Amino acid sequence: MNTYAYRRGTIFWALTLIAVGCIFLYQNFNPDVHPWHIIAKYWPILIIFWGLSKLVDYLQARARPEEAPRSFFSGSEVVLLVLILALGTLVSKLVLHPWQQWPSALGVNMDNEDFADMFLNPYTYTETFSKPVTGQPHLVVVDRRGDVEIRASDQSTLDATLKKTIRAENEDAAKKLSDEIKIGFAESPGNYTLQTNLDSLRVGRAGEGVGYRVARSVRLDITLRVPKATAAEVTTEHGDIEAEYVVNCAGMWARQLGELAGVSIPLQAAEHYYLLTEPIEGVDGSWPVLEDPASYGYYREEGGGLMLGMFEPVCAPWKVDSVPPDFSFGELPPDWDRMGQYLEKTMARVPVSEQIYSRLPFTITLALGAAVFWVLLGIPIGILSAIRRGKFTDRAAMMFALVG
Repeated sequence: MNTYAYRRGTIFWALTLIAVGCIFLYQNFNPDVHPWHIIAKYWPILIIFWGLSKLVDYLQARARPEEAPRSFFSGSEVVLLVLILALGTLVSKLVLHPWQQWPSALGVNMDNEDFADMFLNPYTYTETFSKPVTGQPHLVVVDRRGDVEIRASDQSTLDATLKKTIRAENEDAAKKLSDEIKIGFAESPGNYTLQTNLDSLRVGRAGEGVGYRVARSVRLDITLRVPKATAAEVTTEHGDIEAEYVVNCAGMWARQLGELAGVSIPLQAAEHYYLLTEPIEGVDGSWPVLEDPASYGYYREEGGGLMLGMFEPVCAPWKVDSVPPDFSFGELPPDWDRMGQYLEKTMARVPVSEQIYSRLPFTITLALGAAVFWVLLGIPIGILSAIRRGKFTDRAAMMFALVG
């Protein structure tokens, strides 16, 4: 046993206890001394001296090679080191900062909405109001704490539906804050501004001598119905929106997007079928796109093969009521009764596609047969290999599977 190292380690911690005791004793004679402030500021010195003691252990071990080597850092010491680091950091953050700054010192953002939601309850209040207008009104909407939706209508009023979501400790506090939030239309000749006092509203928190802005605790979602001739400027939490012309690039959703603004767009999604071949020798991306209006088809390179697209003269509308907003790259079941004749005309223009199509049933049958064969053969071989693991049978089955 390394008696020297053991005794020095004992003395090291004994000296640590004596030093801490002396600091607290000195406070009794000098009240201006704050022991926890000293510990919070200088506790890393403990780690430094501990490391020096380990360095001395190492040098002593090299000077006495005849003694059995000893672990210079045990598992319990690693745990103790982590504990000292954690407690020392916590004491420094709490003692050296005012209690109002404890959350920020510990890396907690009290202004973060997700953090606030952990301690506050949401309450919702709805309010509606309207304003008669004439001519072509110009509307300005500023809402940096929620969504703004504007719908066109045939009426001659500005109708607003305001949904207030307030996070508060209880319903009484939420109701009081809701009553203090004022919103309405301010009118000047031809111009109308939807404004609120939210940004300037200040209330005090219990136990705090200063006010804080309540905007972070309130969400305002506004739905407006305006005359079709209304020009609108919108400022949201993501920035300003102002447009004299709007380009609708919503694809097959363009009609539904236009309806939100009261605009009728004569656009309807339709079913579209095309055939993809396997890679064909000699086909590459330099091939042009070919169209054959008489056969209602088009042809182009796709993945080293051909894409044969069909446009029948009488199309089949798809999702007349509403195209699902989450639809993307979906597939429709084939309608051979309707599309068969167009498929034949399209394929007649590219003889190689007919060859591929004629061999398709045989290819599918062969692929399915091979899959069934390997399943029927693989299961018993796998069971036999498991029973005779490491034997000749197991190695032969492994080689058979690799050669395949």
